[in-house]
Order: sequence, then structure tokens, then C-alpha cells
Amino acid sequence: MSEAFNEDGERVIRGTRRPDGTYRKDVKVRAGYIPQDEQPVYVPRGAQALMGAPKVPGMSENDLEGARASAKSKAAKKNAARKAKKAVEVNSASIESVTNGLASTRLSDTGTSSLPASAGAEASQATESATATAEKLLRAVQKKLRQCEALQEREAKGEALTGPERDKLARVPGWREEASELEATIASG
Repeated sequence: MSEAFNEDGERVIRGTRRPDGTYRKDVKVRAGYIPQDEQPVYVPRGAQALMGAPKVPGMSENDLEGARASAKSKAAKKNAARKAKKAVEVNSASIESVTNGLASTRLSDTGTSSLPASAGAEASQATESATATAEKLLRAVQKKLRQCEALQEREAKGEALTGPERDKLARVPGWREEASELEATIASG
């Protein structure tokens, strides 16, 4: 881009030749125009105030932070206290669980350590989650079977079924078998 001034004193960006051989027109640039990419970035007033916040002479940073903390609303103070309390509880609970785990671990004569008592609890939780998953799958299969029963009733009344509905009815024996397997899994778990 080549800039020049015309006879009126206005800036003009001279036209150029395109790759296909045609020419671009000259572009007049009005006085005081600042291109988009050279525009300063907008900064909100609140951010400007924080950036240029004057420091109070004679006040230390600790006092300034204390003043900011006291300027918080009641809800903000309550939330901060709740977070601090929760952090303390989580820390004490994790320390307590590690301490209990170490206390229950013993060394035998052979030098191997026995599993802590919490290992059995973890195994029972895994079994419970497997049972819950099986129950969820069983409910889904039972729903499909109920839908198929409704389709069979419609077919018995003489209504015409669509292709996907007939395909669904064809899968009923497999779903019944799957339901019986899941029931057995739940009963054994």
C-alpha cells in the first residue's frame, strides 16, 4: 500500500493491480482516521480505577488488604468463612483417614504388610455400584419389554406396524434372556 496526498491535502491510498489484472480504486482516508487494528483496547472504568488506584501515604499493604476485606458484603464474608471451614474439615478428614489407615496396617513376621480395614469397605462399595448398574440396566430392558407388549396389543387389534416396530418385536426373546441374567446378577450381588 502506498499512501500519498492529493491536491486537497487528503491522504489517499493508491489503487493497486489485482492478480487477475484489474485495478483497485484509490481510497481516500479522512483526517483523524485511526485504523481498527491501531485503536487502543477498551478498558472499563472499574479496571482503570483498580490499575491506577492511588496508594494511601503511610498505609502498609497489610492495612490496605484489611480495608478491602472489611469492604466485603455480608454474603461474601459468609461464603469466605464457609470455604475456610470446609477446607479445614477436608484437611482434618484426610489426615484422620491416613492416620487410621496407618494404624490398621501391621507388619507380620514375614515382613509383608496386611491390607488396611478400609480395603474390605472399598470392595463392598464396588459390589454395590455393580449391583446399582445392573439394576439400572434391568429397568431399561424392562421398559423395552413393556413397549413391545404395547406393540403386540396394537398388532392384535389389527393395526399395521412399521418396519422398526416389527424389528423391535423380533428382539423380544433376547431382551427377556438379558433381563433374567440381570435379575440373577442382582440376586447374587
